[in-house]
Amino acid sequence: MEERRKRDEQRLPPVGAIPEQSNRKAITFSASRKGPLDLDPDPLDDPFDPEQADLYSRMRNQLNQLKETIPSQERHQINDSVDDFLAQPANWRDVQFKKVLWLCGNSMRNILAQHDAARNDPEPHHAKLPPPVAEAFRRPVETWNIFVLGDSNLRELDAYRLGPQEQEEVRNALLAAMPVANAAAEDRHITTPKAAAVIKTSISLTNSPSNNIHSRQVQEVTSRTWQNLIVQILRGAYRVAQDIQDPRTDDAKELVKEYKAGIYKKLGEWTVIGAATAATATAVAVGTTTYMYSIPFFEFVVSHGPSLKAYLAITFQNVQLTNIIDAIAAIRARLTSQ
Repeated sequence: MEERRKRDEQRLPPVGAIPEQSNRKAITFSASRKGPLDLDPDPLDDPFDPEQADLYSRMRNQLNQLKETIPSQERHQINDSVDDFLAQPANWRDVQFKKVLWLCGNSMRNILAQHDAARNDPEPHHAKLPPPVAEAFRRPVETWNIFVLGDSNLRELDAYRLGPQEQEEVRNALLAAMPVANAAAEDRHITTPKAAAVIKTSISLTNSPSNNIHSRQVQEVTSRTWQNLIVQILRGAYRVAQDIQDPRTDDAKELVKEYKAGIYKKLGEWTVIGAATAATATAVAVGTTTYMYSIPFFEFVVSHGPSLKAYLAITFQNVQLTNIIDAIAAIRARLTSQ
C-alpha cells in the first residue's frame, strides 16, 4: 500500500497541464544553443518606417546630449534608466526586442511622472529632479511618447488598463514569483546573460515605489514575462523527469544510471561552457550528455519547489501544476537515495 502511494506521488501529470507562453504582451524565452533560456526576438509586424527610425535616432541623441551637458552626480536619479535605453541597438532597424525597449522607455516615463507629481510639493521629495535635469529629460521622454504611437507592438503595450482587482492579482503574482525570478537571473545554467539582465531590470522596475499608470503597465508586462520564464523552466525539468520515470531509450536508461551514481553533482563542471571537458567527457556517459542542458532545470525545480508551488497556486490555480513539482521532487529523491 505504501509502495503504491509513493508511485502515485511520483506519477507525472500530462505535459499538456503546463500552459503555453503568452507571446503578445510579454517577453518570451526559448533554449539557446548552449542550453540556458534566452530572449525570443519580437515579431516584426510593422514594415520599416524611416520616420520611426529618425525619431529613434533623435531620442538617442537627446539622451546622449543630456549625459554630455549635465554632470553625472546631478542626474543620479535617471542614470540607470538612461543607460539601459542607450544599451539598446543604436539603429531602429536593428532592434529585435521591442518589449525590452519598451521597458526602458517606460522606466524613463515613470521617473518623469513621479517628478511631476512631486515637483510642487514644498517639502523635499526623493522623486524630485533638479530643474535642469527635468527640463533636459522631458525632451527625450516626449519624443518617446510620439515614437510609441508609430509602432503597433509598442502601442499595444501602452494600451494596458487593468482594473483594481486585476492589478491586485498582478501584484500578488509578482510577489510570489520574485524569489524564482531572482534565482533564475543569477543562475547561468538557467538564463543567458542577456535574459538575466532583462529579468534583473524588470525586478528593479517592479520594485519601484510609484503607483501610476506607467508602473502598473510595467507590472503587468513583468508578470506575464515571469510567467513565461517559469513555464519554460517547468518544461525543461519535465522532459528530464519524464525520461527518468519511464526510460525507454538507451540514453534515458544511461541517464538514470548516471544520476544514481551522482552525476548531477558535476553540473558545474560541464554545463554552460558549451561542451564537456576532456576529463569530464571520460567520466560522463555519452547518453547522459544528451541531457546536459536539461538537468539544470530539473535541479532548479527541485531546489525551488516551495516557491514555485506558491506561485503556481496563485497564478494558475491548477492542481496538476503543483503535482508536477511534487512528482519531480519525488523522482529526484528516489534516484539520489538509491
